[in-house]
Amino acid sequence: MEMSYIWLLLAALIGLCVGWFIADFRRTSSKGNEKSVVWCGLDFIARTGFEFVSIPNAEFLSFQGSRIIDGFIAELEFKISDGETALFRAAVNTNRDISRKIHLPYSSTHHFSIDNVNITLYHNHAGPQLALWEKGKFRYSLFLPKPEPNLMNGLIQLFVRDASCRLSG
Repeated sequence: MEMSYIWLLLAALIGLCVGWFIADFRRTSSKGNEKSVVWCGLDFIARTGFEFVSIPNAEFLSFQGSRIIDGFIAELEFKISDGETALFRAAVNTNRDISRKIHLPYSSTHHFSIDNVNITLYHNHAGPQLALWEKGKFRYSLFLPKPEPNLMNGLIQLFVRDASCRLSG
């Protein structure tokens, strides 16, 4: 009798995992033509050839999970303390677009630099914001689906300064 409970528990656990995977797939595949694979952690070497060696560490940010987009982009999801989401992407710089959000209607574009890193900010006062930059051999993007007043006053600086990747080997 005890063995049947173990099998029942195992089946329930597998069902939960499959349900979570399907829910995540539906959520991430609704972003257009992107192909998304749930990933675990910051080491993407097996699929992309690189890993994150550092990510921002701040009280108002919490790492929620990661995924691989289109087989070459590493995406990290963060929750901001106000409940909003930030999607941070990195990829080896091969001049391919990693943002996939560029087609959204942005009202203005700003160019500025932080620590000699040139940043392009696509901004919409009532909607999404997107920051793009290159550092070393990598391209990065930070996407916020909703307006975030702290984007210019600290969030971009935090990601530009504290996030970095390295190639395997």
